[in-house]
Amino acid sequence: MCFLRQRLTLDNIGLAKYIASRFTKRYPQLRGRDGYEDAEQEAVLGLVKAADGWDGVRAFGAYATVVICHHLRDFVCKEGLVNARYRDTRPLVVLFHDADRDAKEPADTHFELRAAMLALPDSERELINRRFFGRETQAEVAADLGIGRVTVLDHERRALASLRNLMGDE
Repeated sequence: MCFLRQRLTLDNIGLAKYIASRFTKRYPQLRGRDGYEDAEQEAVLGLVKAADGWDGVRAFGAYATVVICHHLRDFVCKEGLVNARYRDTRPLVVLFHDADRDAKEPADTHFELRAAMLALPDSERELINRRFFGRETQAEVAADLGIGRVTVLDHERRALASLRNLMGDE
């Protein structure tokens, strides 16, 4: 098993570096030598995590991409880098993971989000809960609902737009 882990990691190191470079472009706080190196290191850790968790059924590259992106996203959220970039739009993940770093009082933000979530239609609220709090992938939600992943993406975008509208962040 150790050989397989090592082989998968070495064969896909370029994928991890590519994803790290994409995150570096997306988050200006990661730009520069140190930021890219941190992102690359976290991406490689995500790759190792993917190699450990791979079941051999799915294509490894697709599975590793999802795991690496989740690992990098968790790193960016944990470091508080998301909030600086998205201060105006306040996406859902930032509100729950970095509420204490937000410009508003955490209680106000939490109250606003809770009220906005309750005002959403049941289907949109369920989708948001599954994607952001249940941490289900778009593919998992799509398979469960019997629709395509792209349809889930469209519904998710619409639900987040409704949420932003309800919170006054147009």
